[in-house]
Amino acid sequence: MLHNRRFDTLWTLSAALIEALIEAHGVASLMVCNRLDVTERVSAEMLRSQAHAARLANEAETGFMSCASHALRTPLNAVLDFSQWLQLQPVVAENGKASSHVQHILRAGGHLQALMDDLLQISRIESGLVQMLIGDVDAGAAVEDAIRLCEPIATQAAVRMECRCAGVVRVCADRVLTAC
Repeated sequence: MLHNRRFDTLWTLSAALIEALIEAHGVASLMVCNRLDVTERVSAEMLRSQAHAARLANEAETGFMSCASHALRTPLNAVLDFSQWLQLQPVVAENGKASSHVQHILRAGGHLQALMDDLLQISRIESGLVQMLIGDVDAGAAVEDAIRLCEPIATQAAVRMECRCAGVVRVCADRVLTAC
């Protein structure tokens, strides 16, 4: 068995002498068989190709999230700015129903803005652009914040949510990412 390095791949040459010096019409016959195993090379190329495709998909997702965020934030900011302006108008402040509607717009817009921030944050984490700062976090407080955030929707669906944490439960997490 002979080994020869060529094209960064180990080529295996197996030489097998099948018949040697067979006298047929006064001519000696010699047969040599070569075998080349490319299984590892093909597997490595497939892995490189799949990794490249995954990288391209991740870049496309990041680009899409960035464009979508910008396209959504611009009109959302206009709605929030106009709502804040309405909130300052005396005619709205004096009308309880109108004031309630403006508050609802501001809360819903703020919630939508927070969702977009979360989606962008997930995209940044997936692409490795965010450095996580792990530390002790009060899990009970994080759960209570999540309940407060979901409470309006739960109330509309007649769902009661509560946190039953006995004492302070500390966990290791990113303080910024767990803040609501």
